[in-house]
Amino acid sequence: MSAERVLHDVEYMQRIYGMKVAYFREDHFTLNPGRTVDFCEKLIDRNLGIEWMCETRADSIDDPETMNLLAKSGCRALYIGVESGSPRMLEIMKKAETVEQFIRVFDLAKKNNIKTYASFVVGVPGETREDLEMTNKLIDRIKPDFLNMNIYTGLPGSELYDKVKNEKLYEYEDKNGILYLKGHNDRVDYFHGGNFFLKIPKKNDEKSSPECNDLGIENMKFDLINHRLEISKNESLLEAYLEDEIIKAWNKVKPTENIALYGAGTHTAFILPIIRRLDLKMPTVIFDAAPERALCKEIEIAKIDDIDKFDISHIFISNDNAHYGIYSSLKNNPKCKTITITNPYTYLPQAPFERK
Repeated sequence: MSAERVLHDVEYMQRIYGMKVAYFREDHFTLNPGRTVDFCEKLIDRNLGIEWMCETRADSIDDPETMNLLAKSGCRALYIGVESGSPRMLEIMKKAETVEQFIRVFDLAKKNNIKTYASFVVGVPGETREDLEMTNKLIDRIKPDFLNMNIYTGLPGSELYDKVKNEKLYEYEDKNGILYLKGHNDRVDYFHGGNFFLKIPKKNDEKSSPECNDLGIENMKFDLINHRLEISKNESLLEAYLEDEIIKAWNKVKPTENIALYGAGTHTAFILPIIRRLDLKMPTVIFDAAPERALCKEIEIAKIDDIDKFDISHIFISNDNAHYGIYSSLKNNPKCKTITITNPYTYLPQAPFERK
């Protein structure tokens, strides 16, 4: 997105929701130096007054003027992938950055009162105790405000993955082909206090998690989903947005007409209580590509191929995963030709941008 597009979204969020702080989740927000300068200068010129943070690389902000401009425009925190304090490991990971760059950038951030989050990777094939000691020394030197030690896993398609696979350096391969190196659980114990959910999954392993005895994998999965739903319920911004979209959509439906939701997952579990609270007509059916995996089963679940059975006049998309693909498939489905389809997720970053 151009700087102008990002600023447009900032102004929209300020106007509609009173936004005061933004976290830009692009993997590398400062990748394009020209866009970075343009964005910061326009933020200042328009006096939008937001504070913001982003994810970045050290080599794109290794400059006093750039860091000063970031601070002036309201940047208050930077998430920086450091990975290691060992030059040898940085070379193995093809990081294309140096320890000296990290030191300069973290020093510049401190001078400009910008907080830092440093992300590291441990357990990369070939890493030695000496390499880890160098990482610890770098942490002591740069003194990030926050840090995280990520444990390496082999990702399909990477060069290191091939090395781990060919040299049989792993002890477990999950259903997605991700490789967990030998000693993975020991690293979890050391760096993450033995967090059960970061360990290699082992059924019926009492030592892995005493508090989870007799819990099957499926039970644990649903516990996590319920936990995520509780977190989502605290997201007042999302709830307010969806409530507004639901009211607008339901106002278009006549009392005699039937409405359906598309998606039987976590967002439908979030949306149904909003419909009840607003005292609106409940959906007649929920369509989903995999009804057998539906989380919400209080309303009949069906595949869209069976839509003729329900006399539906309006479909409200309640699945924010691949929602544009769903919207497109519904619009192009001959059975939905006379049905109004509402896609509420146009606020998401990947939404098509329309200038007025």
